[in-house]
Amino acid sequence: MKNEVKTEAGTLPKKVYSAFLWEVVFGVIQFVVIVPGGVFLTGYLLMLGANNTLIGFISSIPVLVNIIAPFVSFLVERAESRKKISLRLILPTKFLWVIVLLVPLMVYWNGITYPLVFFICIFTLISLLNVPASIAWTNWMGDIIPEKERGYYFGRRSIVAGLISICITLLLGFYLDRSSEKHIGFSVVYGIGALAGFLSYYMLTRLPDTTNISAGKDNFSMDLIYKKIKKVFADKNFMNLVWFNVAWAFSLSFMGVFLNVFMIKELKMSYTVVAAFATISTLSNLALTPFWGRIADKYGNKPVMLICGNILGFTPFLWAITMPSNFFVIIPVLYIMAGICWSGFNIGAFNIILKLAPKQDRAFFLSVNMLLPSVTAFIAPMISGFMIDAIGSYRINLGFYYFGAFQLIFVLGGFMRSLPIKILKTVIEPQEEHVEKVMR
Repeated sequence: MKNEVKTEAGTLPKKVYSAFLWEVVFGVIQFVVIVPGGVFLTGYLLMLGANNTLIGFISSIPVLVNIIAPFVSFLVERAESRKKISLRLILPTKFLWVIVLLVPLMVYWNGITYPLVFFICIFTLISLLNVPASIAWTNWMGDIIPEKERGYYFGRRSIVAGLISICITLLLGFYLDRSSEKHIGFSVVYGIGALAGFLSYYMLTRLPDTTNISAGKDNFSMDLIYKKIKKVFADKNFMNLVWFNVAWAFSLSFMGVFLNVFMIKELKMSYTVVAAFATISTLSNLALTPFWGRIADKYGNKPVMLICGNILGFTPFLWAITMPSNFFVIIPVLYIMAGICWSGFNIGAFNIILKLAPKQDRAFFLSVNMLLPSVTAFIAPMISGFMIDAIGSYRINLGFYYFGAFQLIFVLGGFMRSLPIKILKTVIEPQEEHVEKVMR
């Protein structure tokens, strides 16, 4: 009994539970620094001279490369060891982020002519490696954590991630604001992220291996790809979930990438203030994560996604009325709403895809769910980024309020979020309860 950690939902061996949590402690530090659309990557790109169209393009690269997902899923499915294939794919990305931290220094020392082109090449390579790595990691975690306990354990993991995210975001934002030379400042920030990435990798090595029972059964061929694609599309319920993700990805990417650009450039916020507002979201996320985990385990993931998704569909309209004169009132409300709702939505979205994808072909089903939404998630910020640059500084000024490029993007993004919710209602989750019952 000393080797287990007892929980309300079940037990995990103590070493597994410890490594499971420590991996996210270090992983979230790197994630905060590198996430597309995040304050630090946005600031990094602005420092290198990127415009809105280019920021939209770069932020879309991780989703564009998902077109290779159905093909690389064979690499994952043929591997007997879930752990080995995951580690082999993840490790090279950790070294590539070391190169990224050197780019600002090369600019500072006039050692590079086209830093954005160089960054795009490295970032694309990282994103390509992340596709099979993500499929392998998801399968691995799906095997380690029992289905009925995922809401609980991933809820705990989210709490840890949130606490670390608060601390590291505030500290790095505070550091950047006081850094006299931003090129060196961003190199330090990305150096911290790279170090955390290696520590996260080490914790992954401490997690147990799982065996892929279908390893090596299928030889790669285009005919087999076609048959597997037909199998996925024949599963109408799973495809309804995929179509939801397709529409949802477009609506999110259309405006989400530019929120930090809006705050930094339009509202003239410092990195510390942006980080402080993000902390509000994280705190509300932490407060509700255990609640949503229990609700998802008890009533189903779909009801949680519907409740949270409907509220998230309203938030873009609040962004549209956010002005330099009122953002200290509106943005805290926005971030509280976002934190509460994203905590539930993300738990539900992660669990439902594992639940509806058949275990034997899970890797390929997951790859299709990565591929199709990636197309719309790539296109959306390219369109909105081009619109922002094309409209430029033109705005309708009413004195107390103005309507410009960012406001147009936010309003359109809000209307776009209504369609995905209608599609989600058609998805059937085993043992799900009606939203009305959950609300009671």
